[in-house]
Amino acid sequence: MRKLLLILLFLSCAVSEENYQKKYVLYCELDPYFKYQRIIFDSTYRVDAPITDTAGISGADIFLISQEGETIKFEEIQDSIPGVYFSKDTFCIKPSQKYYLYLQYKEFSLKDSVFIPGDFKILTWKDGDTISEDSIPELLWTHSDSASIYYLLIYPEDTSLWLFIHENIAEITSKDTFVEPQFVKPYLESLPSNTQMILKIRAVDKNLEKYGTGFYSYDCIPNPQVIGVIGASLTKEIKFTKK
Repeated sequence: MRKLLLILLFLSCAVSEENYQKKYVLYCELDPYFKYQRIIFDSTYRVDAPITDTAGISGADIFLISQEGETIKFEEIQDSIPGVYFSKDTFCIKPSQKYYLYLQYKEFSLKDSVFIPGDFKILTWKDGDTISEDSIPELLWTHSDSASIYYLLIYPEDTSLWLFIHENIAEITSKDTFVEPQFVKPYLESLPSNTQMILKIRAVDKNLEKYGTGFYSYDCIPNPQVIGVIGASLTKEIKFTKK
């Protein structure tokens, strides 16, 4: 949501009042790891237009159709944030599948597609492992087809240890399928012994990679009326103990 607001702010500043043309804003990231899929639908606003807590576009018809012909419908949750749509079904996205997105709002319609990265496995760190900061194994995983980059997050399960987020939460990106121990060690050293940890690896497609680096472009969605991103990722998670 923060990045979505940054896009809106950037565009509001970049477009003069005289040349302003309203555009729709769409954020869609599909991931089989998510229990519910989420799509955010909004629009840009004039600099002089008030943006309140009710900003967001309600009343759109949104659904996905898989390459196997399965339909996944999205709906807003009553009394929730306007413009945020959730899939009605849980765990409804599959790896290595192409999905077609359809959106209809009044006279506006959008059709696009996205391919989910292929399945992969974490090889050297196992669920339930105990890992010492003095002997950290190289972190290896298998390749995910159609993934453009991998985002890694290593953090304590106990949220009270998140106070010093820059010290004990590791955020690492990799174009390869490994991370060497020296990139992980500083984060583990800052944590007490017997800390329960979570490792997440996200295989991310090109659209989300571009979006994540801040290079927002109208080309992310091939429709001149829309800005934002339609992308996909695949997340794997294990839990381990920091010795």
